[in-house]
Amino acid sequence: MRSIRHGDWTIRIDDWLVAKLYKFRGDKLPKETGGILLGHFDTHARICSIVDTIPSPPDSTEWPTCYIRGVEGLAARVANAETLTLGQIGYVGEWHSHPRGCPARPSRDDLTAYAWLCDHMNAEALPGVMLIVSDRKAIHFVGSR
Repeated sequence: MRSIRHGDWTIRIDDWLVAKLYKFRGDKLPKETGGILLGHFDTHARICSIVDTIPSPPDSTEWPTCYIRGVEGLAARVANAETLTLGQIGYVGEWHSHPRGCPARPSRDDLTAYAWLCDHMNAEALPGVMLIVSDRKAIHFVGSR
């Protein structure tokens, strides 16, 4: 498991899930891809545990240098995860890939999307969680230390 400091939160993600994200990335290259992150927020301990992903919905736009996540079927899939886990697992953030040769550092567009995500998550006293996957098993949580 990896633990990353993210402001005053700790983000946890298992290596098997990181490998799964890399597989989704590899399957879509040379295009970018992404999806949402599922997990749990422990607001008392300030820990976000990421446990799975829902990959790119079919109405997403995937280009070699840009990704726009769609929404088709997402609400139902998140609701299903919540139902199956009695409300313990739900939406915690976003992930997307970068193309070959591009570092995991966020682009200007990524930072704009991250600011929007933070605004919406911070309204519920939760962190904005955005993960970027790139070459050589590099991942970056936008906003992490």
